[in-house]
Amino acid sequence: MTDPTETTEPSGGPPALPRSPARWRRVLISLAALVGVAVAYTVFRPHTFAGTVLQSPEPAPALDGLVFSTGEAADLSAFAGDVVLVFFGYTHCPDICPVTLARAAQAKGAMGSDGEGLQVLMVSVDPERDTPEVMAEYMGLFDDSFLGVTGPEADIDRVATLYGIGVIRHDDTADHTGTLMAIDPDGHLRIVYPHDVDPAALAADLARLLKG
Repeated sequence: MTDPTETTEPSGGPPALPRSPARWRRVLISLAALVGVAVAYTVFRPHTFAGTVLQSPEPAPALDGLVFSTGEAADLSAFAGDVVLVFFGYTHCPDICPVTLARAAQAKGAMGSDGEGLQVLMVSVDPERDTPEVMAEYMGLFDDSFLGVTGPEADIDRVATLYGIGVIRHDDTADHTGTLMAIDPDGHLRIVYPHDVDPAALAADLARLLKG
């Protein structure tokens, strides 16, 4: 029996559009469901981090025995609730260190107001020349909030080992692992980045860590 709510076309003509309100409702419901799935995927899909995510994060190693460039004892707990980006380098570094810190500064700027929740630290591997005063001036070249960390060479080497950083000192230079390490607001070491990480990608990662 022909449905009186439908129309027919001569054989070979274009298919008739359904005029049944019930069928239109079903079409609209299906389209709405597809749109909902697409929106949910866009909003809730997992964030892809630009660095290596540590699957079993541990509390970040303490900076015992070291001092900030402000002269205060270096204590990571001072930044509870913030994201901390740690880098090992030195002020006389000719290339990698200043470029890496510049990238960190660009990332902070790209974070907008979220950048207030980011603390960047550079632990010196050249403590003989990198006094707190020298480091304060150097770090200020990149951002007023960036802090240097220095102290006795033995303590620096111990902390570097805990962070998986290798250091080989020469007369005027030093070879060292150039990774950046992100510590989450709860104090856990979460992500390791190469020194040439894209600042925009780094900013997106750090903002995501900051918001949990």
